[in-house]
Amino acid sequence: LTLVEKIKNPSREIQSAVAEVLSSLYNLEIAERVHDILKTKEPNILAPTAYILGRFRFEKSRPDLEEALKNQKNPDRELLAQSLGWIQNKNSIPILNSVLAENSGEGRYGAAWSLGILNATESLEQLMESADSSDSKLSRISIESLGMIGSEKSLDFLSKKVSANKEMSPVILSSIANIKTEAASLVLSQYLFSKEKILQQSALQAILQRKDPLHIEPLIKLLQENNDAEINSSIMLALKSITGEKLKTRNEWINRYAKTGK
Repeated sequence: LTLVEKIKNPSREIQSAVAEVLSSLYNLEIAERVHDILKTKEPNILAPTAYILGRFRFEKSRPDLEEALKNQKNPDRELLAQSLGWIQNKNSIPILNSVLAENSGEGRYGAAWSLGILNATESLEQLMESADSSDSKLSRISIESLGMIGSEKSLDFLSKKVSANKEMSPVILSSIANIKTEAASLVLSQYLFSKEKILQQSALQAILQRKDPLHIEPLIKLLQENNDAEINSSIMLALKSITGEKLKTRNEWINRYAKTGK
């Protein structure tokens, strides 16, 4: 327990190192002692205690972490909000929604992430609103969280964002890939035939992630039409991932599909 006391060291570097070590050494005595330190409400110890207690999923600390998060003057609110996601109690969703709705501050980043981890379907509207933020970090995390939730209710919103923010297309299409519906598959297939390479590559990466047999036909069609070696390599990698087949050439894949139709 001597190591626990080093959480109070004024050096952020030492605090971080101690937090990493302790978070891998869970036992109830350590959790209780770290919780006691959190309850002192010293702002400079919020980061290491929140990290440890969150990684421990120490439910007893949740009310104190929520109280600390509510105080907008506290530092390390992003980590405080993340700790509530790690603890995995949906009772934290209201306070996370409240933090996400703030006009500024790093707490919003942790709140957006935790709402995704908590599969907060009731927060879809708030996450879509923050995904439209001019703050690129908040927008990206919110889009990723929409993907973690994987609700078809966000599909139309995410589809429209692809053309509105092409630079963010890898993140957006990856989130669409987590929506397990045929409609989502059709959206991804649509971008396979984009004339913009970033959209095409992003769609291929999302399809590789998704591994849905519905994509075999459009992938073969693109392989037949396309002459870009880099894109063809990605197409064949996606086909290998979906089918489990280990064919090596463009013609082998085209011939396979001609024979099997799948």
